[in-house]
Amino acid sequence: MMYTVASYLVEKKSGLRFADFLEQRIFRPLQMRSTSLQPGAARAKGLGDRIATGYVWDDEAKTYEPTPWTDSPEAQGAGGIVTSVDDYVKWVKAVMNREPPITDAVYRGLVEKRILQDEDADEADDMDDDEADDFPLPDTPELYYAAGWEIRQYCGHMVVSHDGSEDGFRSNHFFVPDLRLGGVIVGNSNCAATVINMLTHRLIDETVRRQEGDAALQAYKHGSGSGSCSTCASDDGSGSGSDDGSDDEDEDGPERELMREHCPGLDAPQPLTRPLAAYTGRYWNPGYRAIRIAEADGGLVVDATDRSMGYKLRFKHLRDQTHFMAYLSERFVKGESPLKVEFVLEGDRAVRVGMCLEESVKDYIWFERKDG
Repeated sequence: MMYTVASYLVEKKSGLRFADFLEQRIFRPLQMRSTSLQPGAARAKGLGDRIATGYVWDDEAKTYEPTPWTDSPEAQGAGGIVTSVDDYVKWVKAVMNREPPITDAVYRGLVEKRILQDEDADEADDMDDDEADDFPLPDTPELYYAAGWEIRQYCGHMVVSHDGSEDGFRSNHFFVPDLRLGGVIVGNSNCAATVINMLTHRLIDETVRRQEGDAALQAYKHGSGSGSCSTCASDDGSGSGSDDGSDDEDEDGPERELMREHCPGLDAPQPLTRPLAAYTGRYWNPGYRAIRIAEADGGLVVDATDRSMGYKLRFKHLRDQTHFMAYLSERFVKGESPLKVEFVLEGDRAVRVGMCLEESVKDYIWFERKDG
């Protein structure tokens, strides 16, 4: 959400579409000819045959499943850059060396420490459960968030980096000003985060070894220097990777808890007496765009897989013809997540629907009915 708002502010301030701003202010000045915002723009430049395919591991089928490449305008500030490592390292070099279009003032704003982060939680979020078990994260110094970059001390030097992920892809770009070292590492698998993390640390380790000597590197590794080193964790055998079945306990737990919160005192769902047609139709929210509530298999559903971070919803009536529970499913996420839904009725039809789509927003996201 933060990056999406930032891209909107860029558009309002510059008077340009965000894609045009990037082309005019960054891509062209840095001669990043293989870089575009959104896959559609890359294809329009004739680069479609160079777009890599991303893969997500399906643990049940024991195979990688290819992911579709679609434009994601809703999240344009947070992702959607299609580039090559040769192009992208030009951006890293420009920032590190403060070369046009990066000024000293812009650089200082980008790397100013602003928020202290929980690094273990952030890096664990980029790993699958099995990865987190097999590759426990090393202890590292404090991690700070700057303006879109992360700042930490490693091997006695400030490291500036930012990692990213899309379905089927993982990446990291970083630079170490003192060492005059910068890099871009990308992988076309959702399991690539661990390898990217290991390679990033290994590149810094080897640069420290070459520039400062093996004794200095060993001193950092043993904690006698500021920001000790670790070439990344390896499997120490402590993580068996086995499933003890605990996730299967009390499968109805989240559903029952949400029902008690949404409908206090309700022991069991009430019957839905209104026709489904009273709820079906097109609904609109300026940020989340249009959704269409449709009838399928005797119930209400939403298919919103046509956008970035696509999802599906299936509805279950709870009480008063207005309070529902929806089960949210995402393509590459196992299981469903229950969320609260409430319709506002006028006469014989629904005119608004509110859904708790964001955990961090303690309120409904409201959609206004537009037709149907």
